[in-house]
Amino acid sequence: MPPLEWSIVQSTLLSLVVPTFGVAAFVMALACWLIRSERYRSAAASIALIAGLSAGLGMQNMKGELIPFLAVQRVNPTIDQEEIPVATKSSSSWEFETGWRSLFAVPVAAVLAEIAIELTLLQHSRFRSAAIASGLMAMICAIGLTPWDLSSSRPFVCGLMAMVILFNWTTLRLVGQMHFGPCIPLIMAIVWGGCATVVVVLSHSARFADLGILISCALSGVGLVAIIKWQRLKTVFAGPAAFIPGLMLADRLNTYSEIPVASFVLVALAPGLFFGLHLAKVRTWFEARPIVLAIAFLIPCVVAAGLAIRAEF
Repeated sequence: MPPLEWSIVQSTLLSLVVPTFGVAAFVMALACWLIRSERYRSAAASIALIAGLSAGLGMQNMKGELIPFLAVQRVNPTIDQEEIPVATKSSSSWEFETGWRSLFAVPVAAVLAEIAIELTLLQHSRFRSAAIASGLMAMICAIGLTPWDLSSSRPFVCGLMAMVILFNWTTLRLVGQMHFGPCIPLIMAIVWGGCATVVVVLSHSARFADLGILISCALSGVGLVAIIKWQRLKTVFAGPAAFIPGLMLADRLNTYSEIPVASFVLVALAPGLFFGLHLAKVRTWFEARPIVLAIAFLIPCVVAAGLAIRAEF
């Protein structure tokens, strides 16, 4: 793997890291200053995450398109305009693009859905309705993140993606409801994004590496202010729950490297170890030792990064 040039690092810092982190942190700080309700502050954290992602993506798209804000493209007729009636000339339609091009639109939709679920259904203890809504949103996200060109295997991959997204979302929501303070859930999400970035960097994809940096910086901006203000967050996790598995799928399908499939799977399912420990009835022991829980959560990420490094070096 060739060494990084300083000009590339500097460009990434100025056009991606600084605007993404800065805008996310600023919007989160502004929300904490203006809003007194903890529930609405938590919802505002999700808006701060979207703002950070939008700022970083906007700066990158000014240099050259990273991914589109809206995953739609205009489809023009392929037949000769001279051979069709005047009334239908120059007609066109809009088509939704699935796969890596929807890696901004789909997580943003998931974040907005999470806010709506938290402020309407969960606020009134309608847990069954919230679970159904979360499942439907996970399926919609999976449809958007799974490319059409998988042909016959697309239904299977789409269903698998939906289960992974719902699993991650449910696990992170569970972590957010525990009494760990604001630190642990955000640290886990930030390092999860960081390990995902390591894997895609080693797969030699500059585009997907930028996307990994994008989600990590946005979460870092929100997380830093949340720690300073000691604000618990419950509605900031749907974004990474959809974004990171989608990034792993896109990187696996669109790049060629020696990185094993296990690395992508381990990153996509990183919250799994925590969920297993929770089911094993060791919640009380871990609640008294949140740093141990964080380490347990991050073990799959570290193993995935280690496998990727071993394959490339």
